[in-house]
Amino acid sequence: MAGVRCLYLEIVSRGSGGSDFCLGRRQTGWLRRELDAAGQEGYPVVESMQAYPGDLFKGADPIGRMFADNGVRLVGTGHTHNNEVLNHGRVVYAATRSTGQIEEDAPGFSLGGLDSGCVSWRFNEVEAPWPFVSITSPSQEQLVTDSQDRRQVLERNLTVRAKVFGREAPSVSGVLDGAPAAPLEPLGNGVWQGAFAASGDGLHRLAVIATGPSGAQDTDEIDALMRNARERPKRGDLVAPSRAIHALGAWPRQSILGSQLGPNRNYKKCQRIMERSGRGR
Repeated sequence: MAGVRCLYLEIVSRGSGGSDFCLGRRQTGWLRRELDAAGQEGYPVVESMQAYPGDLFKGADPIGRMFADNGVRLVGTGHTHNNEVLNHGRVVYAATRSTGQIEEDAPGFSLGGLDSGCVSWRFNEVEAPWPFVSITSPSQEQLVTDSQDRRQVLERNLTVRAKVFGREAPSVSGVLDGAPAAPLEPLGNGVWQGAFAASGDGLHRLAVIATGPSGAQDTDEIDALMRNARERPKRGDLVAPSRAIHALGAWPRQSILGSQLGPNRNYKKCQRIMERSGRGR
C-alpha cells in the first residue's frame, strides 16, 4: 500500500497446550522499532495478526496501547470466525467470518481500506455478482477514529471516494440524502471520486452505486458525520484498548450479527451448538 506501513505479526507458536497467543521479547522489540520508524517517516500503519491483543496470553494491554499511541489505524484479525468490528476511538479492529461458521450467513470476504486517515471496511459474499464497491472516504460514523480530523468528520461539502473491483469497467454514481444520483469520475486504478453539496450538523446518508456493462449493480452505503468546526469534541482517555468490549455489535448492513460465537470467548457455547447439530462429533 503506497504511503502506508504494513506489518504482519505472528502470534501463534507450538506450545505444550496448543496455540500460544503471545509475542516474545524480540518480537515486541521489533514491533516497537517498526512503529517508531513509521512515525518518523510519517506513515500510518496497518497491522495483520491472528487475534485481538486482548486474546494474547500476556502483555495484551501494553500491546493495545502501543498500537493506539503509534499510528496504527486498522488491524485485520481472525480467530473469532465471525464478522466483528471493534473501534475504541483510536484503532479499528476487523475480523471476518470463516466459511464454516454455522450460526452466520453465507461465506465471504472483507476488504479494509485506509484513505487519507479514513478507515473503511466492507463484507461481501463469495457468490455475490461483480462489481464490488467500497466507499473509502469519508468515514462511516462507526469507523471514525479521530473526531478532530476534518477528513473523517466533515464541515461543509462532501467529497467521496470509492474503490470499485471487477473485470468489467463500471459506471459509478453517488446519492446523498436521497437526492438525484450524480456521476463520479474515475481517478484510475479503480478509484472514483465525486463532490456533493451538504450542510447541517449530524449524519448524512451517502450511497455509491457501481453498474457494470451487463447491468449488474453493487451499492455501498455509509452515514457520514458533519459537525461545525467550532464544536469539535475533545478526545477522551483510552479505556481497555486491547479488549473486545469495544465491539460495535450488530451491524446488519455489513453482515455483522453481533453473535460473538468464536472459539476465543465463547468456545464452549459454540461447541455445544456444534454437538447438537451433529458437527462436533
